Amino acid sequence: MCLVPLYSICSGYVIYSLKKALVAFDAPIKGIHYREKNLEKSLATTKKVMQYLSQSPSKLSAFVRKLVKNDIIRLFLKQINNIKTSDSQKEIALILGSMLRHSSTRRYFCKNSQLLEDVFVCYCKPNLTISFGILLREMIKYQDILSLLICHKYIMKLLDLASSKNYNLSVDAFLIFKKSYNRGRHHIVEYLEDHYREFINRYLNLILSPNFLIRSQSMRLLTTMLTETSCDMLHYYFVTDRSNMSLLLRFLQDPSYITRAAGLKILPIFVSHQSASPELSNFLRDNKEYFLESIHNVRENSKGEKKIHEVKELLDDLEITRVAKIFDPMGWISPFTTTIKLILQELWKTGMEWDDPIPEELIRKLTLINPRIFHR
Repeated sequence: MCLVPLYSICSGYVIYSLKKALVAFDAPIKGIHYREKNLEKSLATTKKVMQYLSQSPSKLSAFVRKLVKNDIIRLFLKQINNIKTSDSQKEIALILGSMLRHSSTRRYFCKNSQLLEDVFVCYCKPNLTISFGILLREMIKYQDILSLLICHKYIMKLLDLASSKNYNLSVDAFLIFKKSYNRGRHHIVEYLEDHYREFINRYLNLILSPNFLIRSQSMRLLTTMLTETSCDMLHYYFVTDRSNMSLLLRFLQDPSYITRAAGLKILPIFVSHQSASPELSNFLRDNKEYFLESIHNVRENSKGEKKIHEVKELLDDLEITRVAKIFDPMGWISPFTTTIKLILQELWKTGMEWDDPIPEELIRKLTLINPRIFHR
């Protein structure tokens, strides 16, 4: 005689009871209190079964597959707005988070990507922000779900939510965006490069946000993104954007030390891409003295001193490289440019790296030509 395992019977009954309790919310409003209590008991039983089956991963996976097959995920997201009990709403978010650890649940989300919209709708509700924030943090742990969030522009939606007037929602949304970047930076950078204008317009709202936490965290993340070598195109788009040149000046003028420090970290990126556009080169050269004066306000320790020295060297290079950009096919001004070119040739013969300090003898020769080049 073939006996059906007891856990299969129990799990089948638990799922049936849960589904019945959820479907009951489609009925008329009469008996709402009874439905709330019934759902509360079904959710508690489901959670206990999952905790018990966690001792056997294969049985737990089978139970989750049954939940998915019975369309429990869709019912959860559909009925959560009709449920008035906050405890039940939180339990639903926690059960969904536990289910996400199983591939069957993630495949279900990938096949039904419109459910992500339901997740974000719930996330925007003040009473569900914390619970569904935990769910979103669980979702971005998995590459398949994170890729789904990226390709359906939900990464941009997180930036929109980070600009919200709701403090809890804005801070939580930004932290989820930050975690998403740290977990899938390669895919996110590619996406942001393809949608640069859409991204930067949203991100500038965060940098200029009245919310100090959002403002400081977004500036730190921006400096991280811009100092990563994998973001070459993002670097180019950012430094050649005229509005960002003004933003750099604003950073360096800000009374907040954190903002000025962020400006100091971004400045070398502008300088190292000086040849990206004539406008950028002129901007850096015209404001050179101001940059040199401003960075002295961001001095804190020996490491900061080293950073200041590096930035000064980069700014000084602007004057030297100017000669390489002179277009003089007829040679009318060669008596003036030849001397500098000979000095650059001497510099090349030394075999120095681009960031090595220039020998004092060559500095002396360059200073004789133009005292402003190495004015300190």
